[in-house]
Amino acid sequence: MHCDLTRNVWVNQRFSYLHDKMTMRCLQRMHERVEPTYCRQSSFDMSPCNLETGKREIIHTTYTMEHCHCRRQERRILRPCGCHLPNSRLLPSGNSLNKAVGPAETKMNCDAEKGVLIARNISWTWNDEADRCVATREVTVQPVGRF
Repeated sequence: MHCDLTRNVWVNQRFSYLHDKMTMRCLQRMHERVEPTYCRQSSFDMSPCNLETGKREIIHTTYTMEHCHCRRQERRILRPCGCHLPNSRLLPSGNSLNKAVGPAETKMNCDAEKGVLIARNISWTWNDEADRCVATREVTVQPVGRF
């Protein structure tokens, strides 16, 4: 078996011999079996977000054909992740990454007719599957005393 580089296939050649009664000679016959070679498709694998560093690793794996063999190559890329604070709200250390949970926004409304205080809280949480920060909404209602 040998590799045919022009066609990127494995070639298996078998020879047989037939006797020619007219010429009284042996004639060589060649039988060729061809096996094509294929490489896997490229793939992307992502690690979970490291919330301490604010980065996740992406591994891009490709396969290229070389002499009828698939050669695997990996390329590693670091990509930012996590929920970031706006520039105006930097943490004291100067780090804008707020770990897994981003800045929370709270809006308070007082319903005088029902005598309740309504707090709407929106926080941001990193979601690895969605590859982005996702809003989490929570509503709390507290009764307030009348004066």
